[in-house]
Amino acid sequence: MGFSSSDRGDEIGYAAKVAETLGSANVRFNLAPFALKNLDDIVDHLKEPLSDSAVLPLWHLCKGTSAYVKVALSGEGGDETLGGYARYFWAGVAIG
Repeated sequence: MGFSSSDRGDEIGYAAKVAETLGSANVRFNLAPFALKNLDDIVDHLKEPLSDSAVLPLWHLCKGTSAYVKVALSGEGGDETLGGYARYFWAGVAIG
């Protein structure tokens, strides 16, 4: 998934190099500029109110990936589960 219009840089080239090194297929999805034409569908599929803008690229990633595979793994939710954000640092100290 690439964001060529992002101010944080586009990592699509790095992903291609990793895939090549591993001998893996690399399918590229580029979201630039972001089309919100599917916003009504996205909101309809959410089961509860959500204010996380990551749902937009995730929707497009799932739609694009489904043309190639039935199951895909992502890192969505990994930071919360594994304490990847600095705000979770003290959780282990307080609990443990």
